[in-house]
Amino acid sequence: MDEAAAQVEGMLGVLALRLVEGGVRRLIVAGGETSGAVTTALGIRAVLVGEEADPGVPWTYTTTQPRDLARFAHIAGLDAISHLVCDKAPQGDLADVLAAAGLRVVVTGPE
Repeated sequence: MDEAAAQVEGMLGVLALRLVEGGVRRLIVAGGETSGAVTTALGIRAVLVGEEADPGVPWTYTTTQPRDLARFAHIAGLDAISHLVCDKAPQGDLADVLAAAGLRVVVTGPE
């Protein structure tokens, strides 16, 4: 990865951290490397995998903040983001999510 890309991803990770510190509870992150940078910056080591936000892209739930996190290798513009946020985002408390069938723990970071 070139230095400029690494710096941008680092800044996006810091931005995500500041948003969460400010009370944001749901993040949608596009870009494989960006998703990794945000996950690392937030200290997320494991997630619960829920229903699909989009084909092949599940909503994931953390036991820390942000509660809801959708990570995309790519995303097709603002219309797709709006659709996910307004129409497909899961509702309810984390307890409701945990009670739903089919959730599993996935380790995402180093041990």
